[in-house]
Amino acid sequence: MKNLRFNNTYTEGSVTYLVFKEKAKFIGVCLEFDLVISADTHEDAMEQVRDYAHLWLKNAVKYKLPEEVLNKPAPKKYWKLYKQLI
Repeated sequence: MKNLRFNNTYTEGSVTYLVFKEKAKFIGVCLEFDLVISADTHEDAMEQVRDYAHLWLKNAVKYKLPEEVLNKPAPKKYWKLYKQLI
């Protein structure tokens, strides 16, 4: 798999979410920010990972963190799983 590069900035960009079941839990991943959560249902996992990503972006802008925090890809295993599911 090629190195992943993003161009997310404070004013524009994109995020990709992945939710999958692992044993008795659902795992939610924001692929561009390397954020991972665990929840009991698919719906909760999606809601939580979206909320987490929103707060991540909001704090990056508020505290003027380097834009690199908006372009930190999740491990390749999650990207491979995403590619298999789409």
